Amino acid sequence: EKNTGYEKAMDLFLFSCFTGVRSGDIRLLNLDNIVNRQGVQFLEYYPTKNKKTKTKAILPLRKEAKLILKKHKAFQEATNKLLPALTNQPLNRYLKEIAGLARINKDVTFHVARHTYAVSYSLDEGVPIEVLQVRLGHTEIKHTQVYAKISIINQLNYL
Repeated sequence: EKNTGYEKAMDLFLFSCFTGVRSGDIRLLNLDNIVNRQGVQFLEYYPTKNKKTKTKAILPLRKEAKLILKKHKAFQEATNKLLPALTNQPLNRYLKEIAGLARINKDVTFHVARHTYAVSYSLDEGVPIEVLQVRLGHTEIKHTQVYAKISIINQLNYL
């Protein structure tokens, strides 16, 4: 499978934009984490940050995320893993370089993708904060409320 570090970084970043999955958790996901419920595909896993509480993250798989997974079908068949992974340091280095090439004058790290999912693809689309809490695997609502504050600020900036 021909896939440069830049391509991997972009695929991982975009997958997280559409699912909210942390980079460390993406490395652990495999085909068993995709579950079908009443004709809808979900990604279900225990986030590594929640090992003590055993709080499961349950995320509907958006069509954009499915397209990224489809691109890596040969990799999945060979390894049973969902996506080829990079560790945080090279991943963030590639993202910074990509942002520079795109003339994006913001500090782009992998965590920006999780924020994008929480705000743009959840709260701004009307997903209740309690549902987002489950999707992100947060044990306490206060962790999810950080994203709600960002969503409100973003909405005020558009007024």
